[in-house]
Amino acid sequence: MKKITTITATLIALTLGTAVIANAENSTKPQPRAGGMPPLRQEIKNEKAEFRKDVLKPTKEQIKNKIEEGKDRIESERAKIASTSPEGRKDIRENIKNIREEVKTGVKETRMELKEKRKEFQTELKKKIETATRKKIENNLNAMSENLSKIGDLNTKIENRLAKLTTDGKDVTAPRTALGLAKDAWQAAKSSIENARTYLDSVIASTDKTGDINQIKEYLKTAEEKLKTSREATNKVVVELRKLTPPITPNANNSSTTPRE
Repeated sequence: MKKITTITATLIALTLGTAVIANAENSTKPQPRAGGMPPLRQEIKNEKAEFRKDVLKPTKEQIKNKIEEGKDRIESERAKIASTSPEGRKDIRENIKNIREEVKTGVKETRMELKEKRKEFQTELKKKIETATRKKIENNLNAMSENLSKIGDLNTKIENRLAKLTTDGKDVTAPRTALGLAKDAWQAAKSSIENARTYLDSVIASTDKTGDINQIKEYLKTAEEKLKTSREATNKVVVELRKLTPPITPNANNSSTTPRE
């Protein structure tokens, strides 16, 4: 089959190769993929095979039969020449000419029909790929957003803890400075994820699908890197906080546990 579009093929490669982020700790590490071919790729392969079997092969056979039938008819006309008068031979030659034109026209029409069927098939396949690709990318970005939200919740809990320590007379300069950096990293990650979502939406929504492939890769890579940086920055706040308080269990990898009061 002809390639559908460069952008679609690249998006497939991106989405099939980019793991959904399970938690903040391994946000930039690809998840191991189950054995065998990915479902979308297998589905596409199966549909192409069905098109070849149900449409392409029968149509080629039909064209072949038309050509062979035309040859037989021409040979039949030629066999009459030896036993036909000169005037009759002129008619035979005209018949042969007409048969050739008929076969030529019939083959051309059949090939045009096949071309249209192939075009329709590619269009439908392209839509299916684009839909699945968009869903895959959005799932990845949603997973990033979910983990970023957990990191933000942890930052808030740490800030509340620092406020209490300040009330208790503790010097929280170091952890508060670290928290400021963590908040900046969190905001940078949020903006990066939003930028990635906006750009990918614009590419998929465009009519020609000619978005900058390298830009798509860069947006996804940047979003993952910023999320990792945000997680690491929050973990540094936890390290500073531990110097002032008894050990606490939370870190950016598990925001469900709160700092001990």
